[in-house]
Amino acid sequence: MTINELLEKVSATNVEDSKLYFITRILREGIRKNAKMMDKFIFKVYQVDIDDEIRQYLYNCSKEQLEYVIRKEFEMIDYDVISDDTEHLFTYSMKNKAMSFVDFVLNKLNSNTPKVMGIDEIISDVE
Repeated sequence: MTINELLEKVSATNVEDSKLYFITRILREGIRKNAKMMDKFIFKVYQVDIDDEIRQYLYNCSKEQLEYVIRKEFEMIDYDVISDDTEHLFTYSMKNKAMSFVDFVLNKLNSNTPKVMGIDEIISDVE
């Protein structure tokens, strides 16, 4: 999916359908540093209740940021080691990656994600 296509999808979405999620990542005990990300961490997804003002603000910010990236015409290049002086926008393939983070998020967001009212509920679940 290109950034233009993503902007079109966001623009076609009703603001009322927008949701806010927090994704936490907890390091598994006894895992090597160079292990694959999906083996290394436990991920949990939480849906946060937000009011209409915050929902509208996040929706508008998302569209503005996508429009900004399109206007700047960033060059998309394959991922490589990132140097300190790079000005490229890096993206990751969302297809053909078994057990990728994207698969995790899509599967979790399509299931019954627990709703939380505040950050304390997330913290208490992590501890």
